Amino acid sequence: MRNPLVELVERELNRLGISNAKLDYESYNPQNFGNAEAIYKLGNLQLRFLRDRGDDTVSIGSSSSPQHLYNLEDVAVWMGWISLAELLKYDTPINFDEPPPGPIFSLTKALSFIARDLTRISHR
Repeated sequence: MRNPLVELVERELNRLGISNAKLDYESYNPQNFGNAEAIYKLGNLQLRFLRDRGDDTVSIGSSSSPQHLYNLEDVAVWMGWISLAELLKYDTPINFDEPPPGPIFSLTKALSFIARDLTRISHR
């Protein structure tokens, strides 16, 4: 069975026209709550998508230092995509298949911000 998280991420990457993201690693365990992981390299960036017991997260880091990753929420505040006040209002798990209302936490919104600011994020 194909990793549903990879399918979802690749569908959104294609929809946004991000063709240079390369899948570096993936795992999927349908017997263990559907837990999945997908790690992509996008230029100088490493994007880690994780589904753990139905809670989806994105982490961003440098592909040259893959052990140092930052949560999307932190990057969103640092980049000005969302205010800290807006972030603190948010208190439910993220599910990319059924995103809650919010300015950043859908997969589409997150990837569109990353694509838009790729040069700023990946600047060394």
